[in-house]
Amino acid sequence: MDLQAESLFSWAVNADGNERLSTLHFVRDLTAAETEKTRFAELLLRNMTEGSALSELRAANSSLHEAIEMFEREGTSGSDAYRAGAKVQREFKVWLSAFRSFDDRTCAWLAREFGQKSEVYQEFKRLLSAEYDSNFAYRLCCSLRNASEHAGNVINNLRVESRENAERGRTETLVVLRFDGPRLARDFTRIKAPIREELRNCSGPLEVEWIVGAAALSCERVHCGLLLALWKDLEPLIQLCQSLHDAAQANGGGWAVFLPKDTFSGPEQMPKQMTLRYNAKNLGDLALRNRSEAETILGQPVSPLGAEFFIE
Repeated sequence: MDLQAESLFSWAVNADGNERLSTLHFVRDLTAAETEKTRFAELLLRNMTEGSALSELRAANSSLHEAIEMFEREGTSGSDAYRAGAKVQREFKVWLSAFRSFDDRTCAWLAREFGQKSEVYQEFKRLLSAEYDSNFAYRLCCSLRNASEHAGNVINNLRVESRENAERGRTETLVVLRFDGPRLARDFTRIKAPIREELRNCSGPLEVEWIVGAAALSCERVHCGLLLALWKDLEPLIQLCQSLHDAAQANGGGWAVFLPKDTFSGPEQMPKQMTLRYNAKNLGDLALRNRSEAETILGQPVSPLGAEFFIE
């Protein structure tokens, strides 16, 4: 079915005493090709900004750290410590799921939109492989995702300790949140043999928060690389969104929105019920800021991180 062409309107919201009046100003009709391009612009920009799999990972990261903070704050007695510890384990499972989704969901989206043989899809896979090879935290979390799904909790050194602080003259409560590498290698036999060997050779416990932070940073770098790889596709879409925004500003001073063609052809007060589509100018602005950050991040030297880096 052919895509219905839309019209560009300027949507302005003005105060009239205690009331807020929304007004639409007709700017011009779009062709079907322009309509399709604005829809693709929103799809591509959203998937690379606020609707990305990386955004979900960031949200899961925040939830995990909140659970850890609650454990540190409240998990000092038997029942409270058990509940707080169980919440950390649950949130870590959620984090591992979001971590895996960063790969799976992004691959599926790129394959659908560009094809598995496309340069951008192959570049994404190359970036993932580079992080897997250079960052022990990243490849460990890839393995822990499967272990967590099939065999249960994987944080195997989670407890509360009381220690004397001679300098402060009091007893302090400390939360221990670590991976026991040799035990992980022993208990989770489905973990790939090379990684199990790395775990068996760990000279001490691995700090969970360091592992999480380093694995998440790998995903950040991959996303930055993908953004730059897609820039030749993103840039003209950003420019399109900006031009439509400018046209709306010049004709009514409001935000650019789209309605089906022939909805009405002149300035009208907005009906109580209407389905309209927003121009993705804000997502384009966000992508521009993200590109600047991506260039900074990828311009920093990266050293390989072995298991020993995560042992205190």
